[in-house]
Amino acid sequence: MGPVGSRQVRARRTNRAVDWLSLGALPIGLVFFAGTALGVLRRRAGHVAARADYPALAQEFGLAYRPSRYATGVGGLTGSIDGFRLVVDPDEQRRILLSWPVPPGIVLYRKADNRRPPPGFAPIRLKNSRASAFFATSLTTAAGAERLGAGDALEPFIQKLADIRALKDTSITEAGITLTFDYGSPPFIPARVVRHVLPALLKLARSLCPS
Repeated sequence: MGPVGSRQVRARRTNRAVDWLSLGALPIGLVFFAGTALGVLRRRAGHVAARADYPALAQEFGLAYRPSRYATGVGGLTGSIDGFRLVVDPDEQRRILLSWPVPPGIVLYRKADNRRPPPGFAPIRLKNSRASAFFATSLTTAAGAERLGAGDALEPFIQKLADIRALKDTSITEAGITLTFDYGSPPFIPARVVRHVLPALLKLARSLCPS
C-alpha cells in the first residue's frame, strides 16, 4: 500500500473514532440533562406538596399556620408546645427554631468556633462519641454541664437527623435549638421532615431545659 492509501486508511479510522465519540457524548449529555431536569421536577413537586400540607400540619401539632407574604411561598407554622416556642419558617430562614422558656446554659455548634466563650461558659468534652463527633464546639455553664452530662440525651436526636441530606446546620444556643435546611429553590421544608424531627426536638428540649 502506498503513502496515499495509508493516509486514507488512517483518515477512515480517525473518522470512525470521532463518530464513536460523538455517539458516546450524546447519551452522556442526555443523562446529565435528564438528571438535572428530574431534580428540578422533584423540588417543584416537593414545594407544591409543602404548600398543600402545611395547614393540616399546623392542626396536627396544635400550631398556627401563617400564610406566606410571597405569592409562591409555603407559609410558616408558629405556636407553643409544652412551653417551648416553635417557629417553622421554610420561606425566608429555611429553618425550624425551638426557643427556651429558660436558657439551659448550653451552647453546641456543628462547626468549630474558636471565639472566646461567652461569660460564664467554658469548653467541655462530650463523652458520648456520637454527640462529640456531631458537635465540634461544646460550651456550658456549670449548671449546663450537669444537665448535659456525657451528652447521651443528644444521641437519639442526632440519629433522627442522620438521614436528612438537606440539613445544613444544627445549633443549640441560649436562644434555642435551630435546624437549617436547603431543599433548593423555591425554598421549602417538606411536611414529612417536620413530622419526623419535631417529636425528637421536643424530647431533647425537655431533657435539657431547666425545670
